[in-house]
Amino acid sequence: MLTKLKYISQKLKWREHSTANTAMIQHAKRTFALVEVCYPYQVKVQEPKNGKIDIQSIGFDNFEGQLKHACGAHPKVDRHTNELFIFSYDIMKPVTYYSVFDG
Repeated sequence: MLTKLKYISQKLKWREHSTANTAMIQHAKRTFALVEVCYPYQVKVQEPKNGKIDIQSIGFDNFEGQLKHACGAHPKVDRHTNELFIFSYDIMKPVTYYSVFDG
């Protein structure tokens, strides 16, 4: 099932449909839901109330214009530097992308 998700900025209309259901990560005090073909989708996880956790949608995030490609669903965080390493690929051309963001 595809879900139309909102954007942090209307300038991000790069992909309009995503399941963002493959993985979740936390980085730089933010939480992201990930899938292979889109920007990270930021969510806000509220503290449990009455035994329920509330997850609010924030929107797609391209790290203030720095991320120029999709984010793979399995980025890595360096435990020593807190840098976020993002990998992705393009199925239409033989290319692999790699980006690093400060913590």
